[in-house]
Amino acid sequence: MVDLQGNPVHYTNGGYIEEVTPAFGDPGLFEMNHFYVGSGANLTQVWRVPVATDYTIKDAKISFKLPLELQGADVAVAFDPVSTNARIKDWGPTYAKYQWSQRAQAVDNGDGTWTVSLGDLPRSAGTVFQFNVAIGSTGLTPVDRFVASAELSGTYAPGTNGGNCGITDQPALPEPTPDLPPCTAEFMGQTLWTVYDRDITVRTKIQGDSQTDELGEVNSDGWGAGADAWGEGDTRTFRLYAATKIPLVDVTYVIDAVQGVTFDPASVTGSVSTPVGGQLQNNGYVEQVEGASVTANADGTQLTVHVDRMPAMSSLSFNATGLLDGTQATMALNHRLIGAIEGCEEKEPVVETSDWIETAKDCDTRTVTESRLVTTTKFEWDSASLTWVPQAPESVTETRQRDMTDSEAQECAQAVLPGDEDEEPVLTNPADQLPRTGGEVPLMGLAVATLLMLAAGTFLVAARRAG
Repeated sequence: MVDLQGNPVHYTNGGYIEEVTPAFGDPGLFEMNHFYVGSGANLTQVWRVPVATDYTIKDAKISFKLPLELQGADVAVAFDPVSTNARIKDWGPTYAKYQWSQRAQAVDNGDGTWTVSLGDLPRSAGTVFQFNVAIGSTGLTPVDRFVASAELSGTYAPGTNGGNCGITDQPALPEPTPDLPPCTAEFMGQTLWTVYDRDITVRTKIQGDSQTDELGEVNSDGWGAGADAWGEGDTRTFRLYAATKIPLVDVTYVIDAVQGVTFDPASVTGSVSTPVGGQLQNNGYVEQVEGASVTANADGTQLTVHVDRMPAMSSLSFNATGLLDGTQATMALNHRLIGAIEGCEEKEPVVETSDWIETAKDCDTRTVTESRLVTTTKFEWDSASLTWVPQAPESVTETRQRDMTDSEAQECAQAVLPGDEDEEPVLTNPADQLPRTGGEVPLMGLAVATLLMLAAGTFLVAARRAG
């Protein structure tokens, strides 16, 4: 027999029909080692079962079934919960990653099967147990073929299994503070830590109405979970932190323990580390804050941090001990940081005006009407981007009247007034333009005489041409 790399495998740990192992990418380990000890009438068949998990399993149970050849046979079966728990880590890296301890309890079901109870199997915990079957008096030999089986059942704890098992008791996320004045920054967050996890289970970071840490963040790291440290008074260590990319002054950072845990006030020293410890320094938050202090209330439900000034890209952190309340509810912290943005002032509206243009002239009153467009852009504070955001421009038309200049008035006097070009001309009687004498001839008679004279002239010309 060989392993996955083709290397020889000890006969006690090979030949599996099925197994669970990290080598296959499985979230734990589940094997059934098999070997013989003794000989003759003292021949004993051993089925050894190591089991370990990457995620907490609630109420873990294993159903073990003897080989068919041994079911109903008159054989003695001894259950051993101690087995190799003390030295299984020495078997190699696959086993060394888990914390092994005795925890199995078995019940004989009387039909060749056993129910083995493991209780709640914590993340990264394991146990190994074995069944010793005396077959020396059965006539069976080691060259015979035997197949035993075991099945594990249980429920992954909330928030475990790589996040596939959701947290069912999450409290409400913090809401933005209403009516914050402009030029104020608010960073919020929530820390969820199931009692079954060795580190923080879920971190949520909030700014305005969005889950983001673009401009800053508040939250927590955590450690110190024992294998079964889920009871009242058991402890966890929280490293609470705050970081900002924009400069802030007069900062207040409040952490509320809202579920499953309270803070030990004696663990709060009053001082902070700056810049922050941990990964945030690698994220660029390397500047120091100024004038920071921490206080805890008497019942350990709230911590308050006051900071005089947080420069851009600055951060702080401090540790506090959490005391579990014994309910096994998900530990939940809500975070809120509020500070004034250094150098931020209210943005005045921007007003733009066009040139005055002439729209009408009144020659009677000797005035000119002019108009222009006035466009105003106002700004509103945006709590998401923490900037003044321009709103849609608003435009109005202004008008004014002024007196005509001398040149405009002269143009008005010379111009043909609108409508005059359509009037009929007034004719004057020529007679009215002549001097009065005693021999006036009526105008009509004068016209007739003139026509006669013209006719006579025409006749004479014609007679001459004929002669």
